[in-house]
Amino acid sequence: MQKKANPIQLTSQKNKTIKEIVAQCANVGRKGTKDICNATVKHLYTFAKRPLKACDLNEKFIFGFSSYLLNDAKLAPSSVRTYLQKLHAIIELCVRHKYLNSNPMPPIGRLMPSVPRSSRTQLERSELCSLISTQCRNNQVKIAFLFACFTGLRLSDIETLRWEHIVRSDGGWMIIKRQVKTGNAVRIPVENEVYAMLKKYCFNNKTTVFILPSRTTVSKTLNRWCAEAGIKKHVTFHVSRHTFASILINGRVELLTVSELCGHRSIETTKIYTHLNDSTRRNAIKIILQYVLTSPQKEKKNYVQKNRFEMFKSLKL
Repeated sequence: MQKKANPIQLTSQKNKTIKEIVAQCANVGRKGTKDICNATVKHLYTFAKRPLKACDLNEKFIFGFSSYLLNDAKLAPSSVRTYLQKLHAIIELCVRHKYLNSNPMPPIGRLMPSVPRSSRTQLERSELCSLISTQCRNNQVKIAFLFACFTGLRLSDIETLRWEHIVRSDGGWMIIKRQVKTGNAVRIPVENEVYAMLKKYCFNNKTTVFILPSRTTVSKTLNRWCAEAGIKKHVTFHVSRHTFASILINGRVELLTVSELCGHRSIETTKIYTHLNDSTRRNAIKIILQYVLTSPQKEKKNYVQKNRFEMFKSLKL
């Protein structure tokens, strides 16, 4: 009876390390993806404390690596999930190039403890204004982040945004673009003031609207900028998207409209942003007292519309 092959057996070029295998395919994929991939390899080697080969990536090793990310590297669950997803992609690369017969990685749900979903970080209006009025060491990072706050674009879509994606529409401007992550096409209006900001600070960029450094550098620049603006929160580039969705929902924009602007596949994803800030809660409770104490003849509007773009007057670069 023929003996079955080990499903995680190395099948060719046994001496190649994981670092060499990944480097061999370094010319494939977006720059941001390569940065995360290289960071994952660095964590793998830190955990293993030795050069790794594809045959070392068995289930026991993967469970240990997940524990290292959570407990030793002390990363947030969202970051751990990102690294595990990239590890899965690296193992798939090994399988595709015949370094492994099959992928031994368990589902990510088994590798991570069940944790309650934390509230998503967003910027309040005062914090957004503070960022606008605070200088940043990289103007492209600053304008890209602010533009993402006003459009909800992910970093991957900011990186690939081209001038031809922004077209004239109904007296204003419209982003018409297929999202990198989902493949969904989105149509996002851009106010004239926001477009003017782009033309003023990004006019020299001939192809893509923004010319950004590596994602690692973007993250470091963003952290320093936020610290100098006096913001204590942990702010990643994706916080701009949370801010966009949260402002719309707290501004009583219909959930379906927010979902379409964000390009969500399901409205259930959009519901994640339906948390309320303390100001919204307080205004809601005030309605009760106002209802009881105010006669119909003396009712007044609670909200005064202000110039939405007065903050751009204080933009410092």
